[in-house]
Amino acid sequence: MLALGSAVDLVLWASGRLSGPSLVSAFFEGRFPWLSVCLGATFFVHVITLRGKARKHLIVLGGLSELPNAFPTLFWDWRLPVGLGLALTAVIYRAALAFRAPPAERTEHFRASFDALVPPWFCLICTQPLAFGASITPLVRDPEIQAIGGVLGPFPPLLVARLFESSALVKVVCTIVYATMPLGLSIVHAFAFRANPTRVPSLLLAFLLIPFLGYPLYFALPMVGPREAWACLSPHVPFPPASVPHFTSTLLSPSIAAPRNCMPSLHTAWTLAALLEARRVSRGVCVFAAFWFGCTELATLGLGEHWLIDLVVAIPFTLVVYALALGSFRNPRSLLPLVVLSLLVVGWIGSLAIFTAALQAEPVAVDIGMLLTVLISVLFVPRVLDGYPSLAPSPGHGEHLLTQATGGGPETATRS
Repeated sequence: MLALGSAVDLVLWASGRLSGPSLVSAFFEGRFPWLSVCLGATFFVHVITLRGKARKHLIVLGGLSELPNAFPTLFWDWRLPVGLGLALTAVIYRAALAFRAPPAERTEHFRASFDALVPPWFCLICTQPLAFGASITPLVRDPEIQAIGGVLGPFPPLLVARLFESSALVKVVCTIVYATMPLGLSIVHAFAFRANPTRVPSLLLAFLLIPFLGYPLYFALPMVGPREAWACLSPHVPFPPASVPHFTSTLLSPSIAAPRNCMPSLHTAWTLAALLEARRVSRGVCVFAAFWFGCTELATLGLGEHWLIDLVVAIPFTLVVYALALGSFRNPRSLLPLVVLSLLVVGWIGSLAIFTAALQAEPVAVDIGMLLTVLISVLFVPRVLDGYPSLAPSPGHGEHLLTQATGGGPETATRS
């Protein structure tokens, strides 16, 4: 991790973006909480994919590893950043189980360990393109998008933000869900792995493909969201403002620290991909993923991170990316829907970037287009995804899964 942090620091220095301590240094000083979330996600993957006594032992060991953070006055010389003890404990414990397990089970231990390391690796890498993108695109187009936003215009984020003001509990829950997105995805993936560890980890592939394909789209239509955009007009006015601010220019120059990461909403894409994956696992996991997705959608608007149209364009984008991760392009039945969904994404971004004046003159057409985009995406879900079986293990598979390593009987290896 330290070597990777040094490599990231070198990239930042070369691009002129290194103005403070490194990411790794910031993490050890407690100023990089998202990495703590991703390390905690690593721990949850191991807890969910283990069974029986092994799971109980890991939970106890993980709790002991975080005692110095829970009682800093007693262990002040031994404190580690939040999440690091959990992740290290889980990785070491799982490695010990793998080397003690029979050869037939060892591969599954190693696969689970590799999968569990994806969130922290992603966390260290994904923040750099956003910082680099802000340097390349100092001007953003939020004023145009606010004017193009259809009949509703800028009111969706404003209304949800006022809902958050009226209900502190809703705001706290949605904010926590939004800030811990990797944790929700890791939980869904862990249950999918537990249901059938021999399947391709389609959610993890989508998790990595979404920024790989989504970050370049940020350069086509750079935006910062209503909170940062409105702050350019009234820096001292809290969000949400009493009324919608009106821009006098078509371009803004917000702080370089504000990431240009709006179109499409990748938080929507990640959580929607988790919901699509959960449909193939179990009803309980699907309910959890639907809750996570709903809270994320409210947070993207209520925290002022996105305009409504960012969320709409993210829906066909997610279906295309998840279908690629699933391998749907090999199915002739899915080719036409995938082409249509891809054209919707490209068409929206191209139209918003090029035909600004025409869209501003037809707000009703924009609303109809957003509604049709959602409907077409929903109608294409069966043709793109439902040709693939659920992740339930085949008969007889899984009854012996990890039982020797975990100390549980056949009943501990059944599907959750």
